[in-house]
Amino acid sequence: MTSGEISYTLPGHSLYKSIEKAASGERFPHLVKNAKKEVLKITKALKKYQPSVIFSAPSHQTNETAKVIAQELGLKMVVSKNLLPLRFNLKNLITEREFNSLGDNKFKVLRVRFINNFFQDKLIDKNKEIKKRFERLTGKILKNHKNQAVVVVSHAYIIKLFSIYHKIGNEMFKTKQKLLKMFQPTKEPLRRLETLVINFK
Repeated sequence: MTSGEISYTLPGHSLYKSIEKAASGERFPHLVKNAKKEVLKITKALKKYQPSVIFSAPSHQTNETAKVIAQELGLKMVVSKNLLPLRFNLKNLITEREFNSLGDNKFKVLRVRFINNFFQDKLIDKNKEIKKRFERLTGKILKNHKNQAVVVVSHAYIIKLFSIYHKIGNEMFKTKQKLLKMFQPTKEPLRRLETLVINFK
């Protein structure tokens, strides 16, 4: 998995308000001008896998990132709504005051609460639909790209969960301890945008 520290802030909005709008599915940020250098770093790390195709969410920042990667690596790009970021009510997880007071720990706390709400099926996007999205995406990739390395680009939370789904399937919806161990919300420094390379067999 390759991460990119790409700005998640919408023009004229605080970081919290930007995340809130993206989390609700209301508005997604575009890729900022100086982010291409970061995307090219991701691209360089992906070359060794010799991927055959890139799947991307249609949201602005993700789609624009995938286009840069696809162009640099000469890959066909497939846009899939199944990779749209998972929607959740940010205020139900953390208030703006608490978020701003946590300093460097703000994203760690947010990740822990996100994964707890996911397991309790309290996100806006319910687990039944998330499961269907993962099934549809996996089915499409297996149908057209079996035994090939596939690049998947989206936001960190859904990428991490899709990676876990690829490894343990529906068990991720049943066993919280295993889910927490694989998601590693307090340890792994999830960035705001991630790419995943999976060899589908």
